[in-house]
Amino acid sequence: MHGDHADLANETMCQRMARSISQERQSIMGVAIIIVMLFHWRWWGSCTLLVTWYGYFAVELFFFMSGFGIYYSLSKRSDTQEYYLRRFWRIIPTCIVSGIIFLWVWHEAVPGLYSFDKVYPWLAFLGLDVWYIRTIAIYYLVAPAVYRLMHRLHYPLLGITLCSAIGYILLSFVSMKQCHFDFLAETTVIWSIKRFPAFLVGMYIAHKAGSGGNLVALGIMAVIAAAVHTGLTYAVMFQGLSSHVRSDMEILMFPCWGFVLWGMACCLRYVPGMLKAGVEWMGKYSLEIFLAHSAIFALLPRERWMFPVACAISLVAAVLVNRLAKRVRACFGE
Repeated sequence: MHGDHADLANETMCQRMARSISQERQSIMGVAIIIVMLFHWRWWGSCTLLVTWYGYFAVELFFFMSGFGIYYSLSKRSDTQEYYLRRFWRIIPTCIVSGIIFLWVWHEAVPGLYSFDKVYPWLAFLGLDVWYIRTIAIYYLVAPAVYRLMHRLHYPLLGITLCSAIGYILLSFVSMKQCHFDFLAETTVIWSIKRFPAFLVGMYIAHKAGSGGNLVALGIMAVIAAAVHTGLTYAVMFQGLSSHVRSDMEILMFPCWGFVLWGMACCLRYVPGMLKAGVEWMGKYSLEIFLAHSAIFALLPRERWMFPVACAISLVAAVLVNRLAKRVRACFGE
């Protein structure tokens, strides 16, 4: 016990951050999925500009947590084949079950919602017509290579490489959007480019925590990013700047996510027991809720009083998807 206290006293800031985020992982994902549902309901009006403007950041929290968790998963079992199999069995059966259940919704209730279906209609049946799934699948594919690169590069070379990669992604996104907007709008490319920094930083913070490193450089970048984003937001609200400029620059927020989640984790410790248990439960089923709620929301009228009803139906559907997916895994011996 005394040794545990000594270890905690000797933790670096990065290690304290990683430990806090790990302890509150399910709660953070529960908060994120709640924000996603609030954002997707879209009846809020001017009184909830915060949800309208910043609700999409909740998805980046998911990507950060995915990168963070994937790093630790790879550090425990580095076999690449086993890693890919685990990811496959976690996502694909859930997507297929969800796709079969909600196939009618995507093709009847909201035709053309996912233009990707016009090219590959079978993606809906496989549950892969949701951009988040296609994007996270890409990240999972490249994660082992990123993991090995992080172990081969030493600080500060790793930090320089990280910044260079993010700079390249930012320039690619801006230039491709200017020159090939139709292509970006029709594919997963736009989401894969914009959200990858959050996934990458999640892996980076887990790596630095494991090696006992510090986050001074990332902290400086986070302060600069927050200042730039605040300035752009002010310019949009009061100076007439196009909101598209601000949304394009949201990629600059990537250095902030570790610190934001650390703050969330510290706050979640003080949430009352029953409420905390409910949020953790939603975090446990966050993937299933993400897949189910869009279809449920599409079928129901967007009235304020309907939001709790839509959420309740989505949670029931998520549990159903989860249990059926477990049956599918069991059929194949997983």
